[in-house]
Amino acid sequence: MEKEELLQKARKENQHGDERITYLDERSSSWSFRVIMSVLIVYDVVVWLIGPPYTDCYYYLHSFVQIGMFLYNLAQFYYTRKKSNFFFVIIFGVNAVYFLYWLVTGTFLCVVR
Repeated sequence: MEKEELLQKARKENQHGDERITYLDERSSSWSFRVIMSVLIVYDVVVWLIGPPYTDCYYYLHSFVQIGMFLYNLAQFYYTRKKSNFFFVIIFGVNAVYFLYWLVTGTFLCVVR
């Protein structure tokens, strides 16, 4: 569907006749999502090649990015209610729980040492 067709459909479904229609441009959001994911994957590979996660302080940044991606996908799913976004919410939710656990245990291990 073209953008104009979507706008026409939204105008027909608009109950109050208000011409101000909010439109989420999925092309730009999916483009930014791809860029963030590409950077995250490259960063992940570099971190794992450098050394184990407990010795690399930059791995904390990766954990925060994973949690941020989960929150980003959760917000996107909340606003669009698409099933494909729900799939990403589940994937990043599992990752976010894992990295949150790693942050807590990793920080604890660094303090104990």
